[in-house]
Amino acid sequence: MNSLKDKSVFIASSSEGLEVARSVKRQLSDISQVDLWNEGVFVLNRSNLDSLLRAADLYEYAIICLTADDILMMRGEDYDVARDNLLFELGLFVGRIGISKTFIIVDKEVKLPTDLDGIFVSKFHMPENGNLLSAVGNSCSEIRDEMIKVANRSLISYYPSTALAIGYFENFIQKVLSALRDKKEISIDNAPISYDKFSLKILIPDKIADVDREKNLHDTLTRFQEIKIKTIHRSYPFYLKSDTDSNNVDHLVTYDFPTTLVSSRKIIEMILKKDFIGDDLETKVLEKREIGNFKNALKVLTKDISEVQIEDYSKE
Repeated sequence: MNSLKDKSVFIASSSEGLEVARSVKRQLSDISQVDLWNEGVFVLNRSNLDSLLRAADLYEYAIICLTADDILMMRGEDYDVARDNLLFELGLFVGRIGISKTFIIVDKEVKLPTDLDGIFVSKFHMPENGNLLSAVGNSCSEIRDEMIKVANRSLISYYPSTALAIGYFENFIQKVLSALRDKKEISIDNAPISYDKFSLKILIPDKIADVDREKNLHDTLTRFQEIKIKTIHRSYPFYLKSDTDSNNVDHLVTYDFPTTLVSSRKIIEMILKKDFIGDDLETKVLEKREIGNFKNALKVLTKDISEVQIEDYSKE
């Protein structure tokens, strides 16, 4: 089961509902990055809408806290309703990161729009004793369970990592596995290597730059030996450890670095519309999310393939 560590969560509320939002944050404090709307999300020289759009880019999950802040008269009756800007933010995050990653926690006294019928909503009762932490406890447990379910799936997202993982799986992993299974023999410098069984280890980097062949991968590859295997489609390069010198091995361990991830960096730069050279915090956050999603997608795609292992790799 995937941990929720390293997942980023944005919590929205009205000013009046800020204590509810703070209680939700405390309940989810074991998640590494949980930020309230008033904790630096809205910045100088940027409109509120622009700040919200950027938040929808940066955060993997959103929790919208709806409290009874306004009164709406409808058909002669008064109803407690949430602040209208929060309903806008709810729609923005649903459209940006998806309904499965956007959660609603709502005071039971609040009337919700009928458009939200059928959507996961967790309700709490505003306590008379002021113990909000306890009041939102069950709701936060429900939301945590849903977040874990989402974390254990790889979803098509606004960013390209899932599509890149599918392409990498179908256009490289499957073809190489098929050739390795069928041929049972490969060669290094025209010297054949025979093997009884094999493993293909996919090394997932800490940073996308670590698999940039033109910049940072070259030094790492000096510790590996490139080999190529011919398939019915074309030749595919991958790697052995440089100390693999026997021509007859029981278990052949091969490696690959998914350089296709470099494409994510290019697209992130376009989405963020960067007007400067170098990394910033937002780029690093999005790259980390892309790497994590790419890794999760590969795990889903290869979960029934015993020869494939997905491993973390750090250049340091």
